[in-house]
Amino acid sequence: MKKQNLVLLCGGRSGEHRVSLFSASFLLERLQALDHPCYPIIIDQDGRLYRYSGDATGLPNAWRQAATPITLCWDGATATLCEAGQPPLIPDRILSCLHG
Repeated sequence: MKKQNLVLLCGGRSGEHRVSLFSASFLLERLQALDHPCYPIIIDQDGRLYRYSGDATGLPNAWRQAATPITLCWDGATATLCEAGQPPLIPDRILSCLHG
């Protein structure tokens, strides 16, 4: 059985931004322990998107050091996450850790 590409959406523009990062860190740690391909996508407080590539413990406090800006692309049928110089990521499932 093919492992699915899981996108973990967290952060956001609300006052619960930091709480969302802690929730995502908890979930990311468990998904990585189960060897699931998981791609944390952080929405900063200005609404910009970033792909986080660090470990789960660094997500809440130091995410900017391991974050790369990305763009959400839509072709009318499929949503992809586009990062400069990388092939597009097509998520199979999106897990929301957004709060507020």
